[in-house]
Amino acid sequence: MTHSEFNKIYFKRADEVLRNHGFWRQNSHYVKQNDTEFFIIHKNTKRTLFFGFTFVYCHTFMKNHDGEYPDKIMLPQVSPFVFNPIDLKKLMQDGLNNYRYDYEKINEDIGTGNLPIDLENITPKEVDEYIENILKIALNEGSEFLKELKPEFTLYQLKEFGKELWIEQNWISDIEKYITDKKTFANNV
Repeated sequence: MTHSEFNKIYFKRADEVLRNHGFWRQNSHYVKQNDTEFFIIHKNTKRTLFFGFTFVYCHTFMKNHDGEYPDKIMLPQVSPFVFNPIDLKKLMQDGLNNYRYDYEKINEDIGTGNLPIDLENITPKEVDEYIENILKIALNEGSEFLKELKPEFTLYQLKEFGKELWIEQNWISDIEKYITDKKTFANNV
């Protein structure tokens, strides 16, 4: 099987499944948005890591490295919540109370997937099963995390477990501004 054949199977299956659950496709990635949160199924497009899928979450009001608000796709490197699908599944089974933000772990998870695929020897049926598993985790645990993700949770995680990195400080500032603006708006209504 070639890289292109894998992609053809993936995009066909993902389009069929994810679009029915509120996702849209942007380049090689699928995106779903709640009120102020994005969930991105980030597909690594490098041929050597084509099998890597990363689940990325961010708030719409948190700026990226360039000080700009995300335009649907937030790179994993500039998001506080990045998971490989298996780790997210385990986290959601264990419960969010056990989660501890760790920026170093984010960088480790970028571009990793479930298991390496022997592209030369894999059958289309095995590819379909692999993709089905990724999509199932996205729809179940991935969507559940999106529902649970709130600015206050992110703020707590960054303040409690952050390392005071400049990007973390920027995120904290963006979240605090959002929360303050939301309270001011509520008081003026």
